[in-house]
Amino acid sequence: MMKNTIADRVADFIKNFPPFDLLDKDQLLDISKEVKIKYLDKENVIYNINDPLHDQFYMIYKGAVKLKKYINEKLETIDQFDEGDVFGLRPLFAKENYAITSITEEETILYCIPIEMFHPFIDHNKDVRQYLIESFASNTENPFSNEFQKKLLEDDVKLDFTKDMFEMQPVRLIKNVITTKQSSTIKDAAKLMSDNNVGSIIIEEKECPIGIITDKDLRLHVATGNYSITDDVSKIMNHPVMCYKKNITIAQAQITMMKHKINQIVVTKDGTPNTKILGVFSEHDIIVMKGTNPSVLMKAIKRSNSTKELKRIREKIMMLLEGYIQQNIPLTHINNIIFELNDATIKRVIERCVEKMDQAPPVKFAWMSIGSQGRKEQLLHTDQDNAIVFENTDDDHLEEVRTYFLSLAKKVNKRLKIIGFEFCPSEMMAKKS
Repeated sequence: MMKNTIADRVADFIKNFPPFDLLDKDQLLDISKEVKIKYLDKENVIYNINDPLHDQFYMIYKGAVKLKKYINEKLETIDQFDEGDVFGLRPLFAKENYAITSITEEETILYCIPIEMFHPFIDHNKDVRQYLIESFASNTENPFSNEFQKKLLEDDVKLDFTKDMFEMQPVRLIKNVITTKQSSTIKDAAKLMSDNNVGSIIIEEKECPIGIITDKDLRLHVATGNYSITDDVSKIMNHPVMCYKKNITIAQAQITMMKHKINQIVVTKDGTPNTKILGVFSEHDIIVMKGTNPSVLMKAIKRSNSTKELKRIREKIMMLLEGYIQQNIPLTHINNIIFELNDATIKRVIERCVEKMDQAPPVKFAWMSIGSQGRKEQLLHTDQDNAIVFENTDDDHLEEVRTYFLSLAKKVNKRLKIIGFEFCPSEMMAKKS
């Protein structure tokens, strides 16, 4: 029997993302055979507000999609999806027309999953059903509340602080970690992963993690022919390994994964690669949380394209902070989350300001956050304390270089003020360097 290459490729991709990672191999193949592949240019509309429902929902294979809705009579971006994300779920659960607009943010390839053939998987798989319900009930597509079968929610984006603050719970470790030695071959490591049905394997020495290999590494480095299956695992392993102590919260784990572009975190005795492995935690171990959460905000910050948009995100961060305080979450945990979000906001402002300058930075530079932000103690809206340090340059060009960075600093300081970081009363800011 001839192998269905396209269906196999689709199945190989979707199996890595929820809810498809909850299905077995045969189910994945059955779905993949019915999937249609659609290519769209940048700024192509997939569906508009009030359009009749499609007979399919969507998964992003490559590219990005933004969701828009009218806020104060203006069409605003309320969320963005990228590779592996599922959207357009309204036809699965509702009869009303679409409540938002979806538009491609860049050249995009979509997998279109037919509603009719997917319904049996929802009806007979509780985990798949629950995942899709929670995704559909999230604040961007907003179709249903917890009592989704009875009542539709309004479409406003708002934070949903659940009673137990799910994202602040400690991660649930997989303690039966699959490991191998640095001298093992890639083939041996892949067989161990296959035999144990896991997506990663830790390379260890004296019970300490020195590297990690994931399914993605096998695809990128071995399936492409760059390395042979007889090579040592050290050739393709990622190192050093990102480690944490066992009390890491779900929110911290999500932000760490996004910040470092990884999908696995190893938990060790002291949170470094130098002590015994206690367990491993993967992004696939998280079933989508309802409502806006730190990882959603981090993604929004990194994809933001205006100061106004960053200001709105900053307001959501403050709402998140208020919710944490109301729930009596320990300040050490709150500090970690708010610092990372503030830090990402500042970095995004600097990136955008550099893009707006007439030329690229003439020399290397560093933006220094000092004061409460530098100490990772910044919770509430406080004033700015910052400076710019730039690389040594000869006397003939010093004033020109200094003028460039003063101009850049003024742009950054101005935008940070708009977002909510007030000017320092003592003018201890980069624009006064």
